[in-house]
Amino acid sequence: GNASSVYVCPSSNTTYTVTVTNSNGCTDVDNVTVSVQAPPAKPVISYSGSAPQFCQGGGSVTLTSNIATNIIWSTGATTPSIVVTQAGNYRVRHINQYGCETYSDWVYVGAVPAPTLSTQSVGAAVCPGGSDQLTVNHTSGSFTYLWSTGQASKTITVTPATTTTYTVTVTNVTLGCVYVLNITISVLSNAPPGTVSNMLPVNGAQNVPKPVNLSWAPATNASHYEVFIWLQGSTQPANPQITTAQISAFYYNVNYGDTYNWRVRALSPCKVGAEGPVQSFKVA
Repeated sequence: GNASSVYVCPSSNTTYTVTVTNSNGCTDVDNVTVSVQAPPAKPVISYSGSAPQFCQGGGSVTLTSNIATNIIWSTGATTPSIVVTQAGNYRVRHINQYGCETYSDWVYVGAVPAPTLSTQSVGAAVCPGGSDQLTVNHTSGSFTYLWSTGQASKTITVTPATTTTYTVTVTNVTLGCVYVLNITISVLSNAPPGTVSNMLPVNGAQNVPKPVNLSWAPATNASHYEVFIWLQGSTQPANPQITTAQISAFYYNVNYGDTYNWRVRALSPCKVGAEGPVQSFKVA
């Protein structure tokens, strides 16, 4: 070319020659050799432990580059090793004295969730003399268990005489993490539920809007309620129209101008209470 500068990209060592001629016809020749350097070695990342994983809630993994100098991690660190406490992808870049760079492969570091406890019962509660199953839930891997009862299995069955707290020590053998988990199993009262009171709409209420807003004062020892609703003059249904743990409910399946009877029965996990009084209302 005849420009004062040129851009070259040789694939191997190459000597370039330039001839310069001034306005008086004088010439000069010069040579320059451009050396092509071999790319720097590709870094390789190793990790502490048997897998690039750590236990969530305090664990970590140490990543180490086999090249210790002139490196920069994807985190910005320039040390040979980094301690990782967040799940994600990591790699390291190596730059040699010529400014050439190479990258390691990405390494994904995973966070293993902490184990949890679950019960077979609803609400971790049993009736007097009842049993419950307690289970440790965790991801795949090698784990050991030691319960406060002395048992060493993932799932145990307990029959508490009174409300009792159970403890299990769970060890992730693969990663070396130890967790201590607790769960309290309540023993419910064996007393039957009482009857509800202060039922609204009041008995004989007229012009009740649709949907009907039914409510009542809670019964003693009750955990949930069954509400029976039927057209006045017909028979009370065998099955409730509403089952709820609340002390109010909306009911939509009514017709304008009709009168309905209704009553509420209180229940507990251990006993069925007596049905409450029958009241009526007329839909506007």
